[in-house]
Amino acid sequence: MRFYQILQLPSHKPLSANMDDLLAACESLIPIIESNFDAEPSQTDVDRWQRLFGFTFQTAAHEIQQWRANIGPLTISPEAWALAQPRWEAADGYDKESYEYALANGRRDQAMRPSEPTQETATILVRLGEGPLQDATSVMTLAGLASAPSVYHGEDGDGAETSFCMIDASAKNRILASLSAMKSLFNPTFVRHSKAAKDLSSFSPYPTLGIYATMPQFRPHAGSIYLPTQNQYPVWYFFYGTLAEPEVLARLLALKQSPRYQRANISGGRLGTWAGRYKALLDADSRGTVEGSAYLVESMEDEDALRCYETDRYEVVRCQIKLPDARKRVKALTFRYKGSL
Repeated sequence: MRFYQILQLPSHKPLSANMDDLLAACESLIPIIESNFDAEPSQTDVDRWQRLFGFTFQTAAHEIQQWRANIGPLTISPEAWALAQPRWEAADGYDKESYEYALANGRRDQAMRPSEPTQETATILVRLGEGPLQDATSVMTLAGLASAPSVYHGEDGDGAETSFCMIDASAKNRILASLSAMKSLFNPTFVRHSKAAKDLSSFSPYPTLGIYATMPQFRPHAGSIYLPTQNQYPVWYFFYGTLAEPEVLARLLALKQSPRYQRANISGGRLGTWAGRYKALLDADSRGTVEGSAYLVESMEDEDALRCYETDRYEVVRCQIKLPDARKRVKALTFRYKGSL
């Protein structure tokens, strides 16, 4: 709620004539602002901001709260929104609040035209030893990088040794632009390296399935320890899709025997489907329960294989699982879908 919307002095009195009215009106803002800041954004609003701005669930919720608590910037008038609404609401799903946020926070281009599909942020492997891309220095030069990227070694599909550099999508585009400017017909070998993100905070519960880490009840306290930690092994994982199929997990982790699962469930989540067939775990309130399987991941190498399997459409988040023989819930990890459904 904005300042000019809630500050309404009697129109028949000059503002300078009665400062007590102004003081009383300003004081009345305090509980309104505080209640606005602590109000939990609706699932519909969070989903909208995730889709429009590419936020994670927690970031979307945090940005909505901060925006609603900020009484400084003026909003567009109802009349201006009435003119913009037929285009932006119908084309992209903006409401007045998200449209104002886009204009005020450097996302003007995004709000001034209907959105178009954009390339996801991705990590890409470029093969070395081919054409102008003989080594990391040549990649640095063609991509306009400040330093040479790291070199990794592996095998190609035929078992031959090969080397590659890891770059991002913008560096790939600059390499292609440089080759085009050189009128080169060389076609580099690019392989998308898609891996689920894992960035567990050691100072807060972020990211945790089904909670807003910025809400007062979840804010960190002195001496708190948040588990699992970023590099904790072995670590329990909750699986709810194909990873809960023994043959899939055995092949993925090169297991010599069938994996040992435990029946489990988690709260704070709900299942959806994307692309018509892939299961997606999304945030829900504490009443949401999902049935699945728990598996103890022994090492970082096994976890990396799981993260690559799930791709960057998912991210690793904390959760709590209930095992059949456990008296209380066990701190664990799972894969949460990053998009909205």
